[in-house]
Amino acid sequence: MTTQLTIPVEGTDVSRLVAALNTARKAGIQFAVGPNPHLRWDSLTERYAPTASLPKDDDGFSTTWEGGHALIVEYGDCEFYGRCQCGKTFGMVTPDRFSDDVFGERWEHHVVTEVTV
Repeated sequence: MTTQLTIPVEGTDVSRLVAALNTARKAGIQFAVGPNPHLRWDSLTERYAPTASLPKDDDGFSTTWEGGHALIVEYGDCEFYGRCQCGKTFGMVTPDRFSDDVFGERWEHHVVTEVTV
């Protein structure tokens, strides 16, 4: 038996709805969210996210998290982490060893040899 529930999102607190959906998924409740301009599935974090929280580029188009191979460098708790947009990780370095190209060689190797094969 399949149950379909329609929840109007417009005018609701999308962040709270997203939190409830993520909690339900963690609890093992299986569901699918149909096309919705306010929510999207973030394949990198494997959870629902409000569309407004996703970055926009200069032309106003939403950036997608599916696919793509941009080099991402994040600053954590006194460390820099490198990864590809597709999820491949390139490690961690401390600030004293960080430079602009510290993850560049690993990312380039990933894109040139692993992605194009």
